[in-house]
Amino acid sequence: MKRILNVARIHNTSWATTFVWPMAVLAIAFVITFGIFLVIPTTDSEYNFTGSVFSIYGFAMAFYITAITQCFPYALGLSITRREFLTATALVGVCQSIAFGTIIYVLSLIEAATDGFGLKLRMFGIARYATDNPLVQWAALVTVMLLLGGFGAFIGV
Repeated sequence: MKRILNVARIHNTSWATTFVWPMAVLAIAFVITFGIFLVIPTTDSEYNFTGSVFSIYGFAMAFYITAITQCFPYALGLSITRREFLTATALVGVCQSIAFGTIIYVLSLIEAATDGFGLKLRMFGIARYATDNPLVQWAALVTVMLLLGGFGAFIGV
């Protein structure tokens, strides 16, 4: 297990790429979207949906493409087996998906409590279109992040 954690550290040598940049991209997407909805007139719809939250999912997919195409050859040069690399990458993916899914879910709760940040804006609460169950909403956000991470790794292969 210690070796798997050491291999997982390869992905986190640039922790900014793993966690900070995706959150910064999400924050920038929110600020731009919020600014646009401040300027446009109020609509008659119940909520104004924006797809800006998908920026973090795209960033995660790009991270796993890079993990396979750039980190994998480096790891092989360090005599790390394919199994160890795959297990470590999956561990990083699960941790990243749980962290981002939880952050997006908390932001969706804030969004719901403030009636869409006062603008009837729905950016983070995409799972609320499908269900009212909080656990299912959180699980959906985490699962989609895992799925796109796996898809990105597959593309990288």
